[in-house]
Amino acid sequence: MYAISKFSVTHPVLVNLLTVVIVLVGTITFFLLPREIFPYVSTDVIFVETLNPRASADEVEKSITVLLEEEISEVRGIKKMHSTTVEGRSVIILEVETDNMGVTLDKVRRDVETQVEEVTPDLPLEAEKPIVREFVFDVPIMGVSISGAVDEHILKETAHFLKDEIKKIPGVSDINLIGERDEEIWVEIDPLRLYGYGLTLEDVRNAVAMGGLDLAAGLARGTEQEFIVRTKELYTNADDLNRVVLKANREGGRVLVQDIADVKDTFEEATTLGRVNGERSITLDIKQRPGSDTLKITRDVKERLAELEDDLPYGISASYNREIAFMVRERLELLTRNGLLGLVLCLALLRFFLSGRMAMITGLGIPFALMGGLIFMKFMGISLNMISMFSLIMVLGMLVDDGIVVAENTHRYLEKGI
Repeated sequence: MYAISKFSVTHPVLVNLLTVVIVLVGTITFFLLPREIFPYVSTDVIFVETLNPRASADEVEKSITVLLEEEISEVRGIKKMHSTTVEGRSVIILEVETDNMGVTLDKVRRDVETQVEEVTPDLPLEAEKPIVREFVFDVPIMGVSISGAVDEHILKETAHFLKDEIKKIPGVSDINLIGERDEEIWVEIDPLRLYGYGLTLEDVRNAVAMGGLDLAAGLARGTEQEFIVRTKELYTNADDLNRVVLKANREGGRVLVQDIADVKDTFEEATTLGRVNGERSITLDIKQRPGSDTLKITRDVKERLAELEDDLPYGISASYNREIAFMVRERLELLTRNGLLGLVLCLALLRFFLSGRMAMITGLGIPFALMGGLIFMKFMGISLNMISMFSLIMVLGMLVDDGIVVAENTHRYLEKGI
């Protein structure tokens, strides 16, 4: 500390120039730092989730969990693996141990995805494709509610249209749709007609299951070309299901699903409901990428929605909710107010009790220290978030107190002629 003080006294021009440079660079850095609600925290944890509706816990464990665990265990960098299997759902949690030998969280996640892709064909046909994702604390930065007195299909299509458009905005990582219901096809079987054709519920179930497969059937080779042969008979609406053949005879007679059941397009039973002013709504929960600017993303989303407003179907409107950008903005304003107020009070007190020169020298220490901290944050990849700004606000108070104490002590020595 003595060496720094001695160097500053013997090289005043260099120190003054360095002070000006740090203040200027720090001011520029302040506008370049990303602003977000919370800093990105990596937990080094990966989830592998697989759904198999209507399957018991034992079936899910034997046909899904065990197969995935055997395949994933070959991935390098996994410190610990444990799983949870319940009815219709398998979750495998992987704790990753990174090192300096090329093992990173992203690399392990890609390797896990590769291993999962290899074992996916061996999973039950009715099981959904496994989802591999990193566990992160990502808080939605805002919600956009789409509402209107329109058909639910139109509302859902509009929500997906806006989701695709908003995801194109730089900094947006993911968007979850809250209040959306998946489309379903309901088959209400008439028992009398079913038994009249000599069929059982199991016959209908098997025919419907086999008729809705998307499977590769091999290659068809020609003289110069070869083609991939697939059975692609996924059901998209009630008409597709109505035409499924349940029974046929040699004379060409056929029994179709529509002969024994009433089939209609509908939606699954609602688990979450959203309403705006009494009208059904779907909310887009928007999440940001780590290190991106919350205020900029919020502004870009609002500008993009304003551009798309004329393209929305008649009767549909968009509104904002759960917007957290104002929290970041308020904390930034508090940081600025505290800095300016501390500087003014420090200058006024020192000018009143000591001297104008001492007040000016001490007052420069506040922006110098603050801007130096911002430059350090930029090099360390630290964003302006609720935690870092809280720390800066606390440090500002300490700087004012310490500056006054040091200035008063320096003034005392000067009066003694030292």
